[in-house]
Amino acid sequence: MSFANTVLVTGSKSGIGKGLLSTYAARPNTLAIAAIRDGPDSGAARALTSLPVGSGSKIVVAKYDASSKTAAIELVDHLKSVHNITALDVVVANAGILKHFGPAKEASAETIMEHLQVNTLAPILLYQATQELLNASKQTPKFFIISSNIGSNGLQDSYPLPMIAYGMSKAAVNWAVSRIHREEDRIAVVAMQPGWVQTAMGNTAAEFAGMKAEEVPVKLEDSVSGLISVFDKADKATHSGKFWDQNGVQMPWKQQCPGYRDFFEAVHKDETLLVSHKTGPKRHKRRYTPARDVSGNAPSHLQSPSWANDDVGHPNEYELALFTPPSRNVEMESLCYFFTNYVNIPRDPSTNMFIEHILPIYLNTAPHSALAEATNAVAINITSMWMTRYVDSYHAREAYAKAVTGLKSLLQHPVESKTDETLVTVFMLEFYDSLNRRFVHLVDTGVHQQGAVALLKHRGRDGFKTPLSQRLFNAMRSRHINYALQFGKKVELDPELLADDTAVLPSAKLDLLNVQLAELLELSRDGPEAAGLSLADFYKVILERALDLERKLQAWRDALPQSWRPVSVPVSELHQSIRDAGVYEDMCDVYSSLAVSHVNNAARSSQIGTLRLITICSERLKDIGIDVDPAIEPYIGFRIQEIVDRYCASVPFHMGNRTTPSFPDEHREYPHVPAELRQMAAYVDPFGNEVEMTMDDHVRAAAAIGGWFIMLPLAGFLKARALHFSSSQPGSLLGKLRKGQTAWIRVQMERVRKIYLFPTDGSPSEHDWKCILKPFCDIQGDGHNLYAPLSFNQRIWTT
Repeated sequence: MSFANTVLVTGSKSGIGKGLLSTYAARPNTLAIAAIRDGPDSGAARALTSLPVGSGSKIVVAKYDASSKTAAIELVDHLKSVHNITALDVVVANAGILKHFGPAKEASAETIMEHLQVNTLAPILLYQATQELLNASKQTPKFFIISSNIGSNGLQDSYPLPMIAYGMSKAAVNWAVSRIHREEDRIAVVAMQPGWVQTAMGNTAAEFAGMKAEEVPVKLEDSVSGLISVFDKADKATHSGKFWDQNGVQMPWKQQCPGYRDFFEAVHKDETLLVSHKTGPKRHKRRYTPARDVSGNAPSHLQSPSWANDDVGHPNEYELALFTPPSRNVEMESLCYFFTNYVNIPRDPSTNMFIEHILPIYLNTAPHSALAEATNAVAINITSMWMTRYVDSYHAREAYAKAVTGLKSLLQHPVESKTDETLVTVFMLEFYDSLNRRFVHLVDTGVHQQGAVALLKHRGRDGFKTPLSQRLFNAMRSRHINYALQFGKKVELDPELLADDTAVLPSAKLDLLNVQLAELLELSRDGPEAAGLSLADFYKVILERALDLERKLQAWRDALPQSWRPVSVPVSELHQSIRDAGVYEDMCDVYSSLAVSHVNNAARSSQIGTLRLITICSERLKDIGIDVDPAIEPYIGFRIQEIVDRYCASVPFHMGNRTTPSFPDEHREYPHVPAELRQMAAYVDPFGNEVEMTMDDHVRAAAAIGGWFIMLPLAGFLKARALHFSSSQPGSLLGKLRKGQTAWIRVQMERVRKIYLFPTDGSPSEHDWKCILKPFCDIQGDGHNLYAPLSFNQRIWTT
């Protein structure tokens, strides 16, 4: 009987090998040969031959023991004489062992030699024995070796496993693949990384690493499906002689040469499941502290998940057009929700939020590119945050992991590493982590921030020539500078990337002022000894520089275009529900867009940081008997009150009448923006086309991100250290506000937290709520959350 395809798979008794064998056997007119240690007369052989097969297909079993140096020749002789095999189309060297886990000093010679025999020598001997049959194939003959990333020297930092015997054996067989490829004219010789798979070997590795079997990240069926996909399209020109994973991403053989890519790989290395376990907890398996809902009136339709599995649809109460009828395609639903409510919003062309620019690039990327997967991860995270009140789900993590793998491949490429798509991918991964900092105790090491900086340096100032790439550069630079300010880090950008002529838009000009603030804060933290100054001179230097920066910040505000300035709305024109929700002292300001308001408030936050330094230095100089300009104190009092008033006046524009969680499509009342202000803004869509901005657009955007935009500036004000300056009673800045204003701000912060369900026990890097809302926490226990964790939130960790 003739077969269209003849496939040989070693080590096919179980796990990946069995999965590959059964997949091939299920195809029509295929002879699938299982080469196993037990031989053709064993119970394992009978189990394999009973697997379902496709039309005209057949499974045969032959004996093969990879630990024997003669096994491969004996196997081929058996196939020729007993089964009349004259050609092989595909050979998969899958048999392998993993028997040692520990430091190199504890690995015996016998253990190392055993791994080299089975994992390295056996595949080479199998190639030698099957080479003639492969060259007899009428198709492109293919010889695959199931290898491992543990054997890649280029991924040592990503997989820091003490597996010297296993790692050496896989590194050696990877080299053999590269060598054999160069000696064969027809045979495609490919090393394959199947992923860390839920098999006996994968579970053993997990046990060695101190993990549970269910934490192994790749399902067997997903690995097999991915491998088969690569096997089918593998050819001599593209795949042969290289190392590929199950997702079709090329893996590095060796460590990169010193330089940008080596550094960038290093700062993106801490992304694997194993490393996260080894370096301490990052994403804890809970959402936040169990709720103690004192109100007892949480909406019933938010008490159950939107999707817990493929058999559960969305509750009718949501009535979202995007989700009716439910398709149960989590990825597609999430993408629609994310782009509709967060990206495809009319914007003022003079703003420069990074998310405003991703749609054109996303639409031109491949379906399974690193950017596509990173966007999927963010979209799933954001959508599930609204629908199930949960983030960091299995679906999101899976997409995130694929994105990181794809990104690492891009970084090896001299051209792809300099593209806008790669930069946007890094941003989306950082965006994902920023969500998890808030919700699942992610201890963010700033890996993607460092990666973005390395990428900006790698491209250099001349690497951003097109209008879009220049906007992306400014947006990513802004994100890094603000990250440095928020977390007390140093701005790591080269001087050429901070030149004045790189800043044209108001937000970019503010960024350069924030660099000065970050440097000033760094000087303040390091103290007089590091600066080589006496204590008095130290305070004088900081005071002088802070006063100069305050003048520059005020000049920045005075130079804003008219479309960036707030317009006051009489309280009589506000809907009563807005007034009930929170309007401070009848003050309400509206802006041309949320982004414009956000940048204005960010500038106010920078001013507060600067005024805080001025206040502290003035107080300290007075303490040591040195006079300061008497005009400083009244100026600080006036400026602080003005800044905080404008903060408070912007809250209704961001929050409207919302006091509880609601979806972006639900009608809510917001202050109306005057038509003349909208006309000055000249809005555009994500592609730069002129469009109109309606109140519906504002309602949708405000529901999605309004609270996020108002949160950080208010938190920054309330956390200002000068509020707790010991020598000031009741506080250097606090005492300058009118009575009751600080309490009103705290109430608004709690309002934002309720609407967006921010946990009160956030991660150490995102502790705004824990310290700012401490009065609420003290009254209501460890955490005050509107809703108890859904059962879905627990089940997802055991799925």
